[in-house]
Amino acid sequence: LGKKRAYAKLDVQPGDTVLDLGAHVGSFVRWSLNHQAERVVAVEMYPPTLELLRRNFPPERYEPRVQIVPYAVHGKGGMTVVTRYFQNPMSASVSRHNSANPNGLEVETVSLESLLDTFDPTKIKSDIENSEYDTLLPGAKLITASRVTRIMAELHTRNEETLRLAKQTWWAFHDLGWECSRHVDGFYEEPNGWNLILCWWRRAP
Repeated sequence: LGKKRAYAKLDVQPGDTVLDLGAHVGSFVRWSLNHQAERVVAVEMYPPTLELLRRNFPPERYEPRVQIVPYAVHGKGGMTVVTRYFQNPMSASVSRHNSANPNGLEVETVSLESLLDTFDPTKIKSDIENSEYDTLLPGAKLITASRVTRIMAELHTRNEETLRLAKQTWWAFHDLGWECSRHVDGFYEEPNGWNLILCWWRRAP
């Protein structure tokens, strides 16, 4: 329910180009298409969910309206290691602590700057499993300089460090002229912490 409320706050309109960071199997892609987005760029890096995403949106039916980008969003691009969640085999995360993980999976990454330059989105949805603090937080100025007018982000606050980073992310956009949800739009508890769903939109001039 929290995610559906947050989706609605993105206010997807005809003509929008939506950047879906962490598309998983495509539920938000479908939601955006149903709300008449002109194009949805679905970024997903984890092989099991990427395979299902491709099955759900085969290119012969959905391109160019849906474009799938099979990379992790992280830093400046290159390669990184993702950790698979054993309690949920359909999920994985990128973390600054993953490089030494012997059970990790190496994947190719793409930078937020490259995605903004290539696809020129107007709306962003982000659910990238701990990578938001290496993407949205340092990318706040890039997003502000782009055509993006609304953002929905799931912030994972599983310890004191990530709670501090969540607050920094909130303030980074606020200080650049964005309004943010006065209240958390949705939240739910996982075994290792809370996930918060927030929305930002450009402050009226």
